[in-house]
Amino acid sequence: MSPYLSIAALLLVPSMALADEVTLTTGERLEAPVQLIDCGQLRLTHPILGQLNIPTSNVASLVLVLPDGRSIAGTITGCDHNRWTIQPESGDAIEIVTNPAGLPRQADQDVDPTTPSGDAPVDTPVDATASPATGESDEALPEVPAESPWSGNLSAGGTLSQGTSDAANLLLDVSLVRTTESAKTNIGAFYVLNTSAGDITQNWFQADVDQEWLLPGFDQRLFFAGGTTFDYQEQADWEQRVNANVGLRYTVVDFSRPASDGWLQRLRLTGMVEPGIRKEFAGDFTDPALELLLGGAVDMDLFDRITLRADGRVFPDLTDTSQVRATASAKASVHLDELKSWAVGLELKYQYQSRVNPGTPNDLFVLAGTLDYSF
Repeated sequence: MSPYLSIAALLLVPSMALADEVTLTTGERLEAPVQLIDCGQLRLTHPILGQLNIPTSNVASLVLVLPDGRSIAGTITGCDHNRWTIQPESGDAIEIVTNPAGLPRQADQDVDPTTPSGDAPVDTPVDATASPATGESDEALPEVPAESPWSGNLSAGGTLSQGTSDAANLLLDVSLVRTTESAKTNIGAFYVLNTSAGDITQNWFQADVDQEWLLPGFDQRLFFAGGTTFDYQEQADWEQRVNANVGLRYTVVDFSRPASDGWLQRLRLTGMVEPGIRKEFAGDFTDPALELLLGGAVDMDLFDRITLRADGRVFPDLTDTSQVRATASAKASVHLDELKSWAVGLELKYQYQSRVNPGTPNDLFVLAGTLDYSF
């Protein structure tokens, strides 16, 4: 029997003991503190049923009590990272944000939130640590520790490459992401090693650090951003290269909805314009050069288990306008229901440079099947 469908257990809890309330699509109501955790999932800490993780597709409506005692009632119509959209029975949709522990507050505190009845405020909720039976503060409900803003991913797989080399071998990829309400940090690195007949035909390492800061206004879509990349390719004429760029990024499309509403759960399109500088350490073109980053990124979540991530960037040379280079990456992942945090993927990496030494290919293409672990 599913724990959050246990009607008999729910009847043991006084109806006014806890202020947050979730109504399931099956009609059952759960009164317990609510955390909005991963996009598309609620976490309840129930005094009898314990900790419950409930997909938003199973939630018909909910009531959330904010820290100042006001409440919001309605249905969840969208989410993006720590921003959730609640649609009351009448009136405009309300946006709320959560802290790393998943606890909500209204995004715009100057707007009065909608109450469950639509026209009357609710009482300030009791202390979340109070006993449901007596109201006295005790340890009946254990404190839920705040979740870390850091997350990460490890990938390993085989590769097929063409261009600088024609071979098949190994890809290792790691990324760390720190997300807060107003900033996002991304640290990543990958390594490609190709061998043929015992000889190393491709030895490629890349590391990058990327930072975004949300700018006020602009409907939460405009970011000031900067990043730097170190690139090492033993078979390339330049061998080692560093570039750094600073500029603006704008979210052109930001769409999300519960999995129950259709095959597309999330679509996010971002454009970027970032001038910068490039330095190569070998070959015939070692002088620092100014360049412009023009690019875009797309994030998609499909069918509640498939993710698509793609990034393309063109770097026109501002020192010599006849030259250009480009990078692109794309990855499709299918999350495994039986193994939480695991996924299988197909990853593509591509580089192009118009100016190279004679006899050196202009581009490099890497295709890899991967096994991914998220943490």
